[in-house]
Amino acid sequence: MFDIDALPMLVGATLVGAGWLLGRHARLKSVRGPEPVQPFCLCDHSYGHHDPKTGACNESTVCDFRSAEKGRYQRELACGCVRYTGPQPVESYWVPPAADMSIVTAPIERPGKDVA
Repeated sequence: MFDIDALPMLVGATLVGAGWLLGRHARLKSVRGPEPVQPFCLCDHSYGHHDPKTGACNESTVCDFRSAEKGRYQRELACGCVRYTGPQPVESYWVPPAADMSIVTAPIERPGKDVA
C-alpha cells in the first residue's frame, strides 16, 4: 500500500504543517496583546458609576425575589455597594502654565493701523 519512503515523508509533512499552525496561532495571539484591565467593583459596575466623594454607586441592579402571591419575579433596585473596590485609576493633576499666556494672546500692534 505505502512505499517505505513515502511514510517518513508523510510524517515529516505532518510535523511541518503542525509546526506552522502552532507558530501562526502563537504569532496571532502575541499580536493581539494582553487584554486591558477593566475597572470593576464587587457589584460589577465600573469606576465611572461611583461617586468620587462618597464612594456610593449611582447605578441600579436587578434582584430576584420570591413571594407566595407573585411567585418568582425580578425588581430593579439601587445598587447597595458603598465603595469602589477595583483597580484605582491614575490620579490627575493640574499644572499651572509655565509662561505668562497674556504675552501669547496679546493683540499685535502694526505701525499705521489702529488697534481696537
